[in-house]
Amino acid sequence: MTQKDIPKAVLGLAVLALGDALETTLCELAKHRENTAGPWLDALNKQFLDGIKRTRSKGFTEDEEFNVMRGAITILDMTMNAVRSRLASGSNDGD
Repeated sequence: MTQKDIPKAVLGLAVLALGDALETTLCELAKHRENTAGPWLDALNKQFLDGIKRTRSKGFTEDEEFNVMRGAITILDMTMNAVRSRLASGSNDGD
């Protein structure tokens, strides 16, 4: 089974769930870093981006692969921005 065989709705739901889980996990980690986004978060962001760029999928054309990678980077950016926003606003303090 390739990634193309998985229904789009299932993939979409999985992406949303994993993005939420990543945001929650990073916010929990931030509690041990004085609830600030600093070099530690920048380093993780870079590590995640590098992982996306190294990933290759089977069964996709070059254009499809590019679009999948661009989508993954966009979702990562949205998640990291949400974490940074939450930390900057102080809304992570009482969780």
